Amino acid sequence: PEPDFTCAPRSSSIGFAGPPEGVSQAPVKRRSAVYINVYDVHWAASPLNAFARDFGFGVFHVGLEVYGIEWSYYYQEVGRTGVLGNAPERHPFHRFRESVDLGDIVFSEDDVRAIVADLKMTWDGASYKLLSRNCISFCEDFAARLGIQRPLPAWITCLPNGFTGDGGKDPSAVEDQDCGRMPVPPVGLPGRAVGSGASR
Repeated sequence: PEPDFTCAPRSSSIGFAGPPEGVSQAPVKRRSAVYINVYDVHWAASPLNAFARDFGFGVFHVGLEVYGIEWSYYYQEVGRTGVLGNAPERHPFHRFRESVDLGDIVFSEDDVRAIVADLKMTWDGASYKLLSRNCISFCEDFAARLGIQRPLPAWITCLPNGFTGDGGKDPSAVEDQDCGRMPVPPVGLPGRAVGSGASR
């Protein structure tokens, strides 16, 4: 079936947490551009991330925005895709921090829909791993498929990479923790995740 691209408009504030104090949102975004939207995983993490960000790391959730939809990856039960969409900068369970411009793409909206449909098949929710197969690695894969050459900022990837092969540490002690589980809200409500009912 055709992927569900319905989501709340950017102007909607129903059910969304705004950016931390002192963090401004970009006034206008180019529709053909790709953005990595960065969130504090919880409002309580905002002070920590504000400090850690200056030192090149932090504990973040990220989603990739393209053509007005923000896509990310979460743990789900077996048989369900882990790829969900929501309104840009308006994730219902995380606090928006900032948006990073990764550049423009040449793909049409139909092309992107096809890529997302394939990602939904590839990134099943049950294969989520806290450090090695998560929202960050998903966004890296998605960006590569879109032809984006610019890597994600190091301050986003630093922490998980420090516990995986990139950092030489063994992630087995924490890999199987169910930290990626996100409550799946009903589809089609303002501010709610899109496509949560899709199957692999």
